[in-house]
Amino acid sequence: MPNISYIDGEYCNYEKSKVHINDRGYHFGDSVYEVIIFDKNTYYDFDAHIKRLFNSLKSLQINFNKSPLSIKLIIKNLIRINRAEYGSIYLQVSRGIVERSHSYHDLNMRPILSITITKKT
Repeated sequence: MPNISYIDGEYCNYEKSKVHINDRGYHFGDSVYEVIIFDKNTYYDFDAHIKRLFNSLKSLQINFNKSPLSIKLIIKNLIRINRAEYGSIYLQVSRGIVERSHSYHDLNMRPILSITITKKT
């Protein structure tokens, strides 16, 4: 099983991977996620998944600043670090961390990107 994840700009061991108590994804499910299957250097429907991720973020008015290319580079590095050849990539972008409030308007938040993989053997 892989033991390295990518959380908010850092690669870290699963034991140290934490979700902040005031993350809107935790409180309200205020996030978007995609799952991409990979097999060696093939990412199935990568472009369609990334397009759907960005369309969903736009629809929910989550101002995410990473590019599809930067996401792909993070994913490739995460797979390399975990020595995975086959498996699933789980991407989640939450609206961010802010004191609990139902409204997200006029709140100063920075979206949080989390990526984990499951390795098939």
